Amino acid sequence: MHETGSYRGPHDQDRYRQSLRTDLPLGAERPMFFVPGAGQMELASKTQRWTQWGPFLIVDEYVGWYQEAIQLRENVVIGDWSPICKFNVSGPDVHPFMRFIQTRKDFADIEIGQSMYTVLVRDDGKVVQDPLITRVSEDSYMITTDEIESWLREVVELGQFDVLIEDIRTRYCLLSIQGPNSTALMNDAMGRSMEDLGFSRLQSTDIAGIPCYILRQGFTGEVGYEIYVEAAQTNDVVAHLVDVGGKHGVGFLGNYTSRLTRAEAGLVMLHFDYQCAFEGDPGILRRNQMDPEMSLCSPFELNLDYLIGLDRDDDFMGKAALQAEIDAGGPARRMKGLVWNSDDVIELFAAQFRDELSPPPIQLPHPVFPEAHPIVHDGEPVGWATSVCYSPTLRRVFSFGRINVDLTEPGTEVVIKWGGGELPTMDMRATVVDPPFVSRRRATALA
Repeated sequence: MHETGSYRGPHDQDRYRQSLRTDLPLGAERPMFFVPGAGQMELASKTQRWTQWGPFLIVDEYVGWYQEAIQLRENVVIGDWSPICKFNVSGPDVHPFMRFIQTRKDFADIEIGQSMYTVLVRDDGKVVQDPLITRVSEDSYMITTDEIESWLREVVELGQFDVLIEDIRTRYCLLSIQGPNSTALMNDAMGRSMEDLGFSRLQSTDIAGIPCYILRQGFTGEVGYEIYVEAAQTNDVVAHLVDVGGKHGVGFLGNYTSRLTRAEAGLVMLHFDYQCAFEGDPGILRRNQMDPEMSLCSPFELNLDYLIGLDRDDDFMGKAALQAEIDAGGPARRMKGLVWNSDDVIELFAAQFRDELSPPPIQLPHPVFPEAHPIVHDGEPVGWATSVCYSPTLRRVFSFGRINVDLTEPGTEVVIKWGGGELPTMDMRATVVDPPFVSRRRATALA
């Protein structure tokens, strides 16, 4: 590894743009960048396992996924999620543009310093992304999401909106502070109480004298905070958090464990649980067993009904298609939780130590690459299982399952076909449940 502090950050915009090009042939060399907090991350990581996220390198595991998962639920952890795309949107038409691209009715009432989770769909009602949108000032918004700049610009061209879209991913680091002790850590780090900062509220402030934005948010289900700080000052902020966080049991959350914890919280994930409907997206799920068209979802299939304002007075992208879906009786499938039968899981692992060929074991805690496994009921195909995880908190294997609506009643038993291809298949029983799999405490009032 490089010496601490010698990491090359993504400050060269030409190199950064080169890393995102979609017209390069498969296998072409692309510039890579360490996350802004890589210096402190190397000091914290005992495994030195790094992985690629877009053009960035991020730590997979610090002390091991199992310990990190427990530490999140019992104490507090720091994660560096700088690879998440961040777009600043401004300009004369920014308000009508933002209302048009997203589906919520109450977005018209969003206040300065407020964030809203919402959904973006294309004309046929299929989901492009499910981003977080924050109103930063009177006439500017920040969209935190995956790579959708090309789609945003297509919509700008379609509606002839006069807006400016800026990719600020390389300018700001995104540190995530998550866990039951997160507020206590932030109180000490800030030198004042943070308990009056409401859920999904943004505050412009400083930490240890370093200017930053703090948003009370998170993807783990726990109370948490997201710190947006200039990339060049990230290591100083992390060092300060570690210094004051010792008495709160602070640790770090790696990429492996973050995928597990968001699934525990019942939060579906692009590429792992549904496919981006934008044609410019590479389509990871399409390389697996799920039918290409079936990997595209409407918001109703993802149980995001509460985000769809069909009674809005104004139009928005995909509104007519979503209304038509409801008029036709709603989606044929819904995303539910599945808790796998532990006896079947034990038998699968036991089969790995017998002489005959067996299906592969379940990857722990979460598959490195997206997978979609067929679900059957009474021998008939009824959907797909995604995000198969083992949870130290639940002491169970669980997953999401997009299944026929007549099988979504909690307690229904289905069968996942595990393995296949050139390997044997094993039937894994699972019981339908309503996610989340762990209690969501992130929106708890603190003051």
